[in-house]
Amino acid sequence: MVMDELSYDKESLPAEHASQLSSMTDEQTTVYNEIMEAIASNQRGVFFVYGYGGLNSARETWHSNQSHRELHLPRIKPGSDLAELLIRAKLIMWDESPMIHKHGFEAVDRSLKDLMCVADARNATLSFGGKVVVFGDDFRQTLPVVSKGSRADVVHASLCSSYLWSSCKVLTLTKNMRL
Repeated sequence: MVMDELSYDKESLPAEHASQLSSMTDEQTTVYNEIMEAIASNQRGVFFVYGYGGLNSARETWHSNQSHRELHLPRIKPGSDLAELLIRAKLIMWDESPMIHKHGFEAVDRSLKDLMCVADARNATLSFGGKVVVFGDDFRQTLPVVSKGSRADVVHASLCSSYLWSSCKVLTLTKNMRL
């Protein structure tokens, strides 16, 4: 699994990356630079890209470093291929995150803390084990489904009601690129 994720065309990537960077709006460039700075300086960071297009508007620039695999929570076993892939990841992107129940994020947080504390015990106290995590989408669209739940139940189930929300830095995109 790790080898599959690392086997991308490294020779064509710089030109493709430059092309995508040149087509970004000022807002997208600001968001991209802030997240890339967190990765390059080995900082920890949890970001929420809010607004038009969510992560779709900036995703292509990071495509070589992201996995399209499902995490199959809570079955991330230490020593597994998925655990190794997550340990090696510099960036985890989670699009359409407003649709996910907050317990999903909290389960990933606990799993990454467990995996990353082996490398450094301090990671057990950091959100998502110290990984740079980027959530994205628009809360004005679909929220989590809560069977027979009231409006308050749905809001309470969303990411912004999780203990993790206080560690999210919200980065906003206001320009609708689809028009």
